[in-house]
Amino acid sequence: MGLLDKFIMAAIKAVNSNSKQLEDLQRAQFDSGKDYKGKERKPYAASTQRYKRKKGQPTNRVTLKDTGESYIDTKVTADYQGITIDVPTDYFKYMVKKYGEDTIGISSEALKDYFENHIFTAIRNEFARSDIS
Repeated sequence: MGLLDKFIMAAIKAVNSNSKQLEDLQRAQFDSGKDYKGKERKPYAASTQRYKRKKGQPTNRVTLKDTGESYIDTKVTADYQGITIDVPTDYFKYMVKKYGEDTIGISSEALKDYFENHIFTAIRNEFARSDIS
């Protein structure tokens, strides 16, 4: 296995072992009322706002949260193809169709911080513990 393969494997391992932080970032992105590119979602309809108020949920932004099932089911995994964010609920598939593909994703600034604070350190530690030749 070459050096590049070892680096990629260390990165995959680091992302998978720190996936909870990425899942939390995705949930925060949903809750922000914006897609991962920073575009605000269209506001809730008046009837939805009344429903949300009754449930004690925010109405000033579209949080994509009703029962919380999609938030709970959010999973992040990494492999050679990249990082995958999956929200395997029928409700969320409808939300992506309604609000667009940019609904799923994490802002570039949040990803940068995540990699600097979690992944790069884990990769350095992995290489420090092993023979990289």
